[in-house]
Amino acid sequence: MLHPESYTTLPSASISKAVLESYDAIIVGAGIGGSALAYALTDPSRNKKRQRPLSILLIERDLRQPDRIVGELLQPGGCLAVKRLGLRECLDEIEAVEVNGYGVYWGTDSSNISQLALPYPPESVPMNWKDGALWNGKSPKGIHQQRQQGRSFHHGRFVQRLRWKALSRPSVTVLQATVTDLIRCPKTDHIIGVKVKSSSSENQQQREESVSFFAPISFIMDGCFSKFRRLIASEGFKQPTVRSHFVGLLLKTPTPFETIPLPGHGHVILRKKNSDGIEKLDAVEGEQEVGPVLVYQIGSAETRMLVDVPGAKVPSLSNGSLHSYLERQVGAILPLSLLETFQATLDSNEPEYRLRVMPNSYLPPHLQDDHAGVILMGDSMNMRHPLTGGGMTVALLDVEILSDLLAELNDFENWSDIEERLEIWHHQRKKSSTCINVLAQALYSLFGAEDENLEVLKEGCFKYFELGGRRVSDPISLLSALFHHHSSHFDSKRKDVSEGERGRRTDEEEEEEELNAGSIGSLLCFHLQSITPITLLLRSRQSQHRRSKPTLSIQIEKHDRTRTSRGLQYEFLNNQQQHPIESLIVTTKAPHVLDSLKLIRHRLSAHSTVLLLHNGLGVVEELIENCFQEPNSRPTFVLATTSHGVYRLDKGIPVTDTDQEQEQEHDHVDEPCHGRFCHAGIGDIRIGVLPNTLMSQSIERFTLHNSQHQQDNHIENDNPILNPLSQTKPNLINHLPNIEPETKSLYHTISSILNPIIVQELSTKWLTMAEFQTSALIKLTVNAAINPISGLLETRNEGLYRESSFSSLSRRVCEEASAVFEAQSGGGQPFRPHHPLSVDNLQRVVNEIIHATRENISSMCSDLRTLATNRLPPPNTLSKPNLLRIGALQAPLKKTRLDPNHEILQKSLKETATEIDYINGYISRLGSQYLIQTPVNDSLADLVKLKSVNIKRGLILPRLQRVNRRLFIKFNADHHHKSVDNPSDLVSSKDPQNKDTDIK
Repeated sequence: MLHPESYTTLPSASISKAVLESYDAIIVGAGIGGSALAYALTDPSRNKKRQRPLSILLIERDLRQPDRIVGELLQPGGCLAVKRLGLRECLDEIEAVEVNGYGVYWGTDSSNISQLALPYPPESVPMNWKDGALWNGKSPKGIHQQRQQGRSFHHGRFVQRLRWKALSRPSVTVLQATVTDLIRCPKTDHIIGVKVKSSSSENQQQREESVSFFAPISFIMDGCFSKFRRLIASEGFKQPTVRSHFVGLLLKTPTPFETIPLPGHGHVILRKKNSDGIEKLDAVEGEQEVGPVLVYQIGSAETRMLVDVPGAKVPSLSNGSLHSYLERQVGAILPLSLLETFQATLDSNEPEYRLRVMPNSYLPPHLQDDHAGVILMGDSMNMRHPLTGGGMTVALLDVEILSDLLAELNDFENWSDIEERLEIWHHQRKKSSTCINVLAQALYSLFGAEDENLEVLKEGCFKYFELGGRRVSDPISLLSALFHHHSSHFDSKRKDVSEGERGRRTDEEEEEEELNAGSIGSLLCFHLQSITPITLLLRSRQSQHRRSKPTLSIQIEKHDRTRTSRGLQYEFLNNQQQHPIESLIVTTKAPHVLDSLKLIRHRLSAHSTVLLLHNGLGVVEELIENCFQEPNSRPTFVLATTSHGVYRLDKGIPVTDTDQEQEQEHDHVDEPCHGRFCHAGIGDIRIGVLPNTLMSQSIERFTLHNSQHQQDNHIENDNPILNPLSQTKPNLINHLPNIEPETKSLYHTISSILNPIIVQELSTKWLTMAEFQTSALIKLTVNAAINPISGLLETRNEGLYRESSFSSLSRRVCEEASAVFEAQSGGGQPFRPHHPLSVDNLQRVVNEIIHATRENISSMCSDLRTLATNRLPPPNTLSKPNLLRIGALQAPLKKTRLDPNHEILQKSLKETATEIDYINGYISRLGSQYLIQTPVNDSLADLVKLKSVNIKRGLILPRLQRVNRRLFIKFNADHHHKSVDNPSDLVSSKDPQNKDTDIK
């Protein structure tokens, strides 16, 4: 049943009343994009920062239901965009037909046709469809699994539902009128409004009114025949190129399962040249052969056929030439089940089934930085051949991206703010639009060509699809806008060309999202950028990123050589972005991981992969308990540790005139720098895979089909996903993509990390989960022994390396850790000396690390907001009196319960989160769980947290602040004879127990 809004004409506002209102924005064209944009800009759930809703004027020439032959198939990616925009119900009750993929037919005539099914990927985001037009309840042929569906429908019904949805917003005014001109400011040349003409009825007489409307911004979305395109940017925009026309037919298909070859699918029918070179008897000399023929249902009993006729002109419709052309060219290549209804449509005299013609245009997008006050969107800005049905999908994705960017603005008065976001939009939209545009033009150039050489390529393409697997899933994912990277499919072919070429670029060029690119994160971004596109998710709007440029650079200094990686895209971490994240690398400190991922939880799914790289353990358990409780929607986690030493040299480098001159050649003028980092210590990165439910099911299916090794049924030993040393199929990069589509993001993440370039630069290693856990526990113990002590004493590691007393203290840490790990393993006895987690081995590793990193500063110092300034260790650093002094500094917080501030202090202590909770604190929690006492780890964790609380309360100043404060006091008191850099001084000048400001 059709919803009344799908065919009812919208009421227009009175032009005399509308002109009295003020508007924040004017939208010209209430089609797919214009109506969706009006709704998105006024949706309070997407614009929470605005103090008031925007006032929008939506102008449309004709508010009746449009009747067009294009814009009738919405790809799955477009359906997801509709859902994210809050317009999901507009696809219901319009008699839309489910689209599960494509059927491709290729032959010389109806009796000699090869066919191939190209299904969409499995459903990853439920759409909760309420209806579909395959009304008889049968399942489409070949559908054994729920797919991420698209929808095909009557264009006008969908448009009307979108218009009514926009009209439902109180701050949207819908006006039926014709925009005749744009109004420019005579001083600034900015577009400040539009002139319109409207027919109104007064005293039973029709009269035409011409009025002007003003707004700080106008969105031009008046379609493929836009009359404002040349007026706005006559030089910037190219005019559309027309290479062919679509002739549209409406076929009667009351019994689709008997008539349509593959119900629930789009059909692409291609002509194949005769191999013998003999022309058909009915061929007309000089006549161009027909291009691709598209067939898809648009209702319960109606099917659209679009015939591509090459050339700038089509045969005459008035003299019957077009009918004859279609009979000769199309009738010969159609599947037999379609012939009867095709011929009936050609012979029909009913107006509803008349032949209709539309040009197929190509218009590349243009960076809109030369006409202030106006933005072109939709077909007025960018068009591609409709062969792949991507026009509406691109328009809706554009609306989603731009409305998200504009949601950060309270109004549109400041054009410079809008201009910054326009440039970001222009770059971000490439993720989706480039794939669709390039595919559409490339496929039409191939399938619509008559060149004999290209005929060989056509056959190769068809046979390539017949190989199945990624040869189908990758191009279909690109075409359906479910996967947004234009390089991925080219790389998927490389494996078949030459196994020796692998490693120069990843087989799956998905985009990596990098959360909080600090020192280690920036090092990863720097190197991964050469392998796969990277987007940084920044937790705060730091001043150095408030630029108009949509990209950043990162500089890495290593061995006295500085290199720069440019063109890194970035976003600010919030819950307004809606684009799904397939692959996420998290390098934020452990205490902040949970809060950060909660902001983007809606962008992660069971098909996502999240790589966690930070100090300490216990974050995964925390995420599962508080953020990903539902197993079926939980991403696959890749756990990682690193021993690389990286520190920040500065937080952002201003661009000098010299830099600008050097960068002009590279199109990175004035690109802000995220930071400059020194790669001081060369180590490695180790990873292990923790599969989710979907991944485990995929592993089980793979294992069941594996008959070569039945002796060991343990999944981790038998499957290459979890075991890189598996004898069954030892190379994940070769085999993981062919197992299940669900493994795509995991494959991309792993293969990127294991790319030979990354392995050479960062020594990345992939371990079994058992090996990784052992390695991670060893690193945890090293951090537990070194980091808290160096942080408490504010010293470089050499301050510990030179102290014999450090060995006894670190030994105690190792003893407690080893006992806890042994209890966790369930062995019942202490580890033998040669065991990796034995006390002796842990102590040996600690000593080796403290020797190798004696010039380094531990991350705990940074976590406590401290900075070690001493290169020489203080005398008796770890002596008992000095350790007592450390504890004494925290004494003000260790008060009795009689103290009225005790509960406040304890609450403050509990709420203070540092890395220590995931290092020594993790060992302490395991000890409590397995009834193992860990007094040294407990004390170190308490001291670090107490010091952190003291710093926040101002009782202890960070070392650098103390030095600066003393220098200031000494200068004013003229006490130059006193030392100002005694590193053994751990007493704050604000300590209430000390009256002297310079007590040592």
